[in-house]
Amino acid sequence: MLFHLYVKNLALIDSAEVEFDDGLNILTGETGAGKSVIIGSVNVALGAKASKDLIRQGCDSAYVELVFSVTDEKKRKELEGLDVHPDDDSLIIISKKIMPARRSEEHTSELQSPN
Repeated sequence: MLFHLYVKNLALIDSAEVEFDDGLNILTGETGAGKSVIIGSVNVALGAKASKDLIRQGCDSAYVELVFSVTDEKKRKELEGLDVHPDDDSLIIISKKIMPARRSEEHTSELQSPN
């Protein structure tokens, strides 16, 4: 389950964090508030093409980070079959940095548990 989204310098968004909870989550707001940008940012982090035009005007890059919680054992095994290993807290981070002059950088990583 996606439970945290962080967006920086994407389209009209300077910086935004969205926390999702179990159950139904609804994004509301006036026209132009950035709802579509938030949804689009999830798609970008998951691999959708990202134009350099998405970088906020005056900024060097844009960044999107998704934090997923994977507690279902079947889903964990499927991910591990893809060589993606949730950490001990069942978390996975997927991020994408959009750069103007070169390819975007994509990362999938496990969170390190504080010991």
